[in-house]
Amino acid sequence: MTRVGPHSWAGTLAALLVAVPIAAHASMPPDGAPANTPAQTVDAALRDTISALATPTDAVPTRSERLRLVITRYFDVAQMGRNSVGAAWGLVAPAQQTQFLVTFETFLVTSYVGPLERAGDLRFGPARMLDPTPASATDGANGIARVRVDIVSTDGPPSAVLIALHRGDDGGYRIIDVAAEAVSLGHVLAADFGAFLRRNGGRLDALVGALQEKIAGTARTP
Repeated sequence: MTRVGPHSWAGTLAALLVAVPIAAHASMPPDGAPANTPAQTVDAALRDTISALATPTDAVPTRSERLRLVITRYFDVAQMGRNSVGAAWGLVAPAQQTQFLVTFETFLVTSYVGPLERAGDLRFGPARMLDPTPASATDGANGIARVRVDIVSTDGPPSAVLIALHRGDDGGYRIIDVAAEAVSLGHVLAADFGAFLRRNGGRLDALVGALQEKIAGTARTP
């Protein structure tokens, strides 16, 4: 398992996170107010991500710790983890499922959110949202809400980022997938993890070990 996500996907998501504060957020609730719609949830997640990225490097909690809080608050990590391993999920004991989810959350932080700390290295012209209120539609058949955020930069055509959410047990919306440039994070994870599991007899503990090695390698990278 060598892939953690296409570079183009990470770049587009980072571009979105950099561009969004420039845009007017008509749907964004005030700080501390509950996000009651899918679009408000996405706006709040982006706002809190930008706030975490602006944290000084010597602050406590650290920038990475604040980004982890964004993931646990706005993403359904358990659902994403279950989706990423497919049928293998039901074949292991609850203790092993818990170990995987703990490792999976750290993997998301280090492999996907961690690089956003270097968003300042990216080069972008002025950007704006094509629609100041992200359009959202709920699929009544499966309870999935999809929010589209369009961004445009001076050096390229508009780019669409599609965010899938579902309503949790507490009634709030949680993100379960993000897609950019026709690449879905959920599909990438399912393909990578599925291939690894097939090569390793479906052993979830082997996948946990591989993710832990990747996390450790990322931590050693300056």
